[in-house]
Amino acid sequence: MKFRVIFGKSRVALDDLATLHDSNGIVVQGSQDMMRIELGDGRVAFIAGALVGIRTSAGGMTRVDYVSERLRDLLRSCSFEKCCEQLEGRYLLAIVSGSSCQVGADRFGQRDCFYQTVDGSTVFASDISLLPIAQSKDKRSFDQVGLAHTLTMYGYRPAKRHTLYQDVKRLGVREFVRWQNGRTEFVVAPFRPLANVRYGERELNEYA
Repeated sequence: MKFRVIFGKSRVALDDLATLHDSNGIVVQGSQDMMRIELGDGRVAFIAGALVGIRTSAGGMTRVDYVSERLRDLLRSCSFEKCCEQLEGRYLLAIVSGSSCQVGADRFGQRDCFYQTVDGSTVFASDISLLPIAQSKDKRSFDQVGLAHTLTMYGYRPAKRHTLYQDVKRLGVREFVRWQNGRTEFVVAPFRPLANVRYGERELNEYA
């Protein structure tokens, strides 16, 4: 599943994917299996990846699919941060509202979202091969932190927010981007630990 969002008036020549939305300096592109959901209030949501369900306030989960009215209600009524927190799965989410757009991933960052700024545009994509750097013969300089993590610490890949290239970054866990009035803002949702409960002998025996 391929996903790409382009912010900015200066267009980047990336025509390898179908364009699903193009207005107010916001271009959303994707493969045929990427879902477009009209929210009925002028906003449009795009989901790339696999959804499992919606987390309930009690800690349970309700199964959901792309055509579910429950999914549409969640996307329509909740903030972007809340949507990413309650939607369970491995996915990328973008919600376009007029001249603004928000892009993020599931709350655990299971689905990578890479981005690069070039020629006045910022491009977000599900894979580095969908960024402008993939079409450039000059891969620019390497990210030394990314190389160090890949070769020594993590063993096979850079840490979150890093890639092998200085010009290409990844969204971190619980991080999303907001584009509005021609400006890009990165936001990190605060970590909220679950409420803990004191368990007695009976509860521990039931668990065992």
